[in-house]
Amino acid sequence: LVTTVAGALPRRVDGRGAEARFQFLDALALDQAGNVFVSDRGTLRKITPSGVVTTVAELTQSPPPFITQISLSLDAGGNALVTQLEGHRTILRRVSPSGVVDTIQIPDMPNVVQAAYDRAGNLFATDHRGLWKISPDRTSTRISDLTNGFVLNDRGDVFIWASEGYRRIN
Repeated sequence: LVTTVAGALPRRVDGRGAEARFQFLDALALDQAGNVFVSDRGTLRKITPSGVVTTVAELTQSPPPFITQISLSLDAGGNALVTQLEGHRTILRRVSPSGVVDTIQIPDMPNVVQAAYDRAGNLFATDHRGLWKISPDRTSTRISDLTNGFVLNDRGDVFIWASEGYRRIN
C-alpha cells in the first residue's frame, strides 16, 4: 500500500497533504518525533507525521542554477547536516531547529560527500580518500579507505558499503 503523505512536483509550496509541493527531492532523514526532513533543491523542509510541510531554511542566499543535496542527517540536538554539491565543490551545512544555517569547514577535507554525527558528538565524514572520524576536539582519524557510503546506529556501530562489500565497524 502506497500513500501520498504530502505533496507532488514541480514547484515548492508549503501546506498540508496534497496542497504541499516539492521542486526536486534529493535526500531525507527521520527524527525521533517521526518528522521527515527533506532537502528540496536548495532548501531544507520538514514534513510532520500529519503531513504538514514547512520550509525550515534556505540553504543558499542566491542559489546557483544547479544545486544537489548529496546527503542529509540529523544529530541528537535536532540539527540537520546537509552536504551540497554546488558546481564542482561540496559544502557541508548545519541547520539548527530554528533554521539558522552555518557552513562547517573540516580542515584538510574540502570535498565532503556524506556526514553524520554520532551520539557522542563525533563527526563521521567521507571524501575521496575514505571515511573519517572527527572528534569534538577536531582530531581526525581515517577509519576506512574507499567507501561508497555509511550509516550509524544508536549503539555506535558504523556500517559502510564499498566495492569490497558491506561491513560493520564497532
